[in-house]
Amino acid sequence: MALASTPRRIITTLIAIACLAGSWHLMNQGLEQMTETRQMQRLPATPLAALSDGPYLIEATVTDALGARPAPR
Repeated sequence: MALASTPRRIITTLIAIACLAGSWHLMNQGLEQMTETRQMQRLPATPLAALSDGPYLIEATVTDALGARPAPR
């Protein structure tokens, strides 16, 4: 029985390096997205009127769940 040939070892090594580089890149992307999400969660709640001028339309789902806030309309 002969061991794997040199070209096969080189190809296998290159594939392994490509997989490691790809997984490292995807891990960094995921960590960046988690960081952005946490930063968004830390922003204070701002009334919509402070963000927009003039008339605006709000689309939302209304539920009768605990923690719901009453609105004037």
